[in-house]
Amino acid sequence: MGLSIALRDNLLAGLVLVVAALALRILFGWVSAAIDPIVTGTRLATYTANIEIAAQLLAIVVILAFLVLLGAVARWGVGERVFGGSVGW
Repeated sequence: MGLSIALRDNLLAGLVLVVAALALRILFGWVSAAIDPIVTGTRLATYTANIEIAAQLLAIVVILAFLVLLGAVARWGVGERVFGGSVGW
């Protein structure tokens, strides 16, 4: 009985790892496909010595910083007037 439980547990652990790896690969491909037009359109790679991955990471950081700033504005008084006070965290 102990061997079958160990085999089952090992099989489940392996499946979880494979599913996680596939999910990360799909997520990376999706983010890369979404960021590539931004990097190409802004010629961001020229500022990173033509290192494409560095340009993509820089674009992601800029987008995240913009979203954080937008969220901060939404939480301040300006955001309450624009959004009608519906943001009440």
